[in-house]
Amino acid sequence: MKPTVVIDAGIATEANFEMIRKKGLDYVCVDRRRVQDVPEGNSAIVHGGPSGVVKAVRSADSSEVFLFCESEGRYQKEKSIKNLYCTPFVKTFFMP
Repeated sequence: MKPTVVIDAGIATEANFEMIRKKGLDYVCVDRRRVQDVPEGNSAIVHGGPSGVVKAVRSADSSEVFLFCESEGRYQKEKSIKNLYCTPFVKTFFMP
């Protein structure tokens, strides 16, 4: 059975990916890009449940597969963070 390399975004350099690929290994890596930054490609829901869904997207220009976890909790968290930073800006510049 061939091992799968698990790599953190902190050491996810192109040189490290190239070394892993040359050895013919599969890998899993955290990707810090947001959904809008990920290439288009074929997608499928690989897991769904009451807490959210996991979608797999195979990029159109490579053999990489991206996994996206979507949930109402995550959406609310990001909305809250956005509001935390936007509210002072709006109050400062647009409210008398």
